[in-house]
This record gives sequence, C-alpha cells and structure tokens, in this order.
Amino acid sequence: MTPDAERIWGILRRHVGSKNAISAGQIARALELPGETTVRAIITENYTDFPAPIAGGGRGLFIISPEDPLSAEAANHYLKRLVHHAGEIRERERLVRMKLQSLGYLWQHGGGWYLPKQRKLFDDTGNPNPVPTGGAMT
Repeated sequence: MTPDAERIWGILRRHVGSKNAISAGQIARALELPGETTVRAIITENYTDFPAPIAGGGRGLFIISPEDPLSAEAANHYLKRLVHHAGEIRERERLVRMKLQSLGYLWQHGGGWYLPKQRKLFDDTGNPNPVPTGGAMT
C-alpha cells in the first residue's frame, strides 16, 4: 500500500457503514491532496491492499460492514452499479470498434484488433480520411 493509501485508510477505517460515509473531497482536504479524483484514484490503485472492502454511494465512501443492514444494502447496490458500468464500458468499446471498422480504420486479424500505422484518422476539417482502395494500409 502506498503512503497516501495508508493515510486514506487511516481516515476511512473510522467510517464503517453507509451512515458514517465520508466524501472523497473531505478526505482530500484533510490530507491536503489535490482533490477527490486523486483520492478515488489512490483507492482504486490500492484497493486490494486495503484490509476491508470500501464502497461509495451518494453519501460518500465507507467500509462495508456485514453487521449493518444499511451497509449491506448499500454494498449490494454498489455491486449492481459496478456491473452496470462495466456493461456500459463494453458497449462503448463495441460501438467504437464498429465505427472504426465502418470507416476502414480497424481490422481484426489473429484474435487482435489493429489500426493502420501512421494514418491520420481525420483531415484538417475534422472529416474522416477515406481509406485508400486497392493499396496496402500502412
């Protein structure tokens, strides 16, 4: 666990259950970190090193407590949100691949996806560059 993660854990360990949540912004201010995005990034990068599961909700961040029914309900809601976000990300990935393929900028080969090397995807006006026909894409 990084030193900043240890400092964050020092605060979070006092916030057990959803009723005792603390915002990432409050943690950032208390530890003089740049902001809530930094706090969330540190938690994400060190998540497996924390000794207890951390969840986030409308009230902020908290340690999931199996003895607290509200905490368990919030944890269940949090897990559902994560699954939902993962699905949204997979859908965005599918749409981007489909768009790149339709423009001829992406092709599949040997189980991987490839973009042509050194190829401008858009011209100076922001329009897609046409893919040359009959020639190799480099």
